[in-house]
Amino acid sequence: MGTDIHMIVQTHHDGVWLDSSARVIEDRSYVHFGILAGVRDSRFPPVRPLRGLPPDVAEPEEYAGSRLGEHSRSWLLVSELDEYFEANPTLREDPWVNSGELFEIVAEWRALSRTGDGSDVRIVFGFDS
Repeated sequence: MGTDIHMIVQTHHDGVWLDSSARVIEDRSYVHFGILAGVRDSRFPPVRPLRGLPPDVAEPEEYAGSRLGEHSRSWLLVSELDEYFEANPTLREDPWVNSGELFEIVAEWRALSRTGDGSDVRIVFGFDS
């Protein structure tokens, strides 16, 4: 038995956050879970403490259950991920962190940004146990 992450990538257009079809993190890396949310691994501090669903989610019940998992829901801006990785440059060299395609996927999300700084792209996520 393991933990799964469920994730949605959203982009901000004309004052509204819209779901994107961008690729998401689908691995079961507890190190990635710890970095994103402080869930299942404490080797590295999380980017941000858990915050729950974004306050501007129009229909929170749509994001409950299987769409975003059973617990530990939160969200991050791509700009926050960039700041975290910039402040912790050795993470790119750590084999536990750099496993899978984490940095490649974050770069794909950054490419969705209209502002160029990632402040208009966010991931909304939760976990199943």
